[in-house]
Amino acid sequence: MMTVVPTASATEAFRRELQLQPGDYFAHVSLGAALANRGERDSALAHLRRATELEPWASASWLLLGRALDAANDPANAVTAFQKYLALAPRNDPARIVAGRRVELLQPAGARP
Repeated sequence: MMTVVPTASATEAFRRELQLQPGDYFAHVSLGAALANRGERDSALAHLRRATELEPWASASWLLLGRALDAANDPANAVTAFQKYLALAPRNDPARIVAGRRVELLQPAGARP
């Protein structure tokens, strides 16, 4: 799978959109994902958390938040985000396999079913 690193102009466009529409879920998710790909962890987490607040039933933002928290070495919160994703995602979503495996690996041994 090829990773596309967003250009500065793309991230700037999302930032401008959020100045005009601070509650734009799509802009928060897109900017959060772009910043995570660029390694801007703190900003990415802030936007992805905001996206989950705006649309708590949207599974994609929980998956992206889980991945960002996992990369930030925050396993407890990553597990919570992945579990919310798994509860909301369609049963045929291929990302469920990876998210489920991350939950198994990140959970403390005593917390596993």
